[in-house]
Amino acid sequence: MHGSGILGVASSFLLGPMAAPVKPSFSAITAHNGSSVFECWQFDTHFSPSSGGGLPGGAITQLGSIGREASYGVFPPNFDMGLHNAPRKQWVVSIRGMTLFTLPDDDTASACVSAGELNVLFAADTADISVKGHGTNFVGMTETITLFFPTKDDEEPAHKVLHSGFCTAEEVGGVRELLLSGFSQEAVGEM
Repeated sequence: MHGSGILGVASSFLLGPMAAPVKPSFSAITAHNGSSVFECWQFDTHFSPSSGGGLPGGAITQLGSIGREASYGVFPPNFDMGLHNAPRKQWVVSIRGMTLFTLPDDDTASACVSAGELNVLFAADTADISVKGHGTNFVGMTETITLFFPTKDDEEPAHKVLHSGFCTAEEVGGVRELLLSGFSQEAVGEM
């Protein structure tokens, strides 16, 4: 996908050329049988060397077209949003703070993540597919700052489900290892 409404992920830690495509993985909140669930999704796009557009020397992948206006949210410490649905299918990127996600129909499922690469997720448990939604609590002693990027036409990016639950640090961090290794063939073979 190309155009001005594209959200990309880039890094400037490259040490050399990329040897093989690496597909990004991100956590998702979606629903099955009317109940919200956590899943780890691997996207059909792949990272490739960034060579233009002001981002040379990094790696970039397309996450899909962005629809409506993006939002910037600031939430106070220990703010509990309670149960809610995703208002639309959207990327949620926390850039500061810590967030606890819970599921009302599964007392054993929760994920507490700090801002950064592990707190990039895709929220898709809209009211048309999830009866109760999910819980969000901004825990900690500082405010949480979150960016919201709705997808164009409420589309989900093409993906496959790796497993239920949030992605692990290794699944998301595999891209960092590749970047820091300089995209060597040996590092790609180990992933």
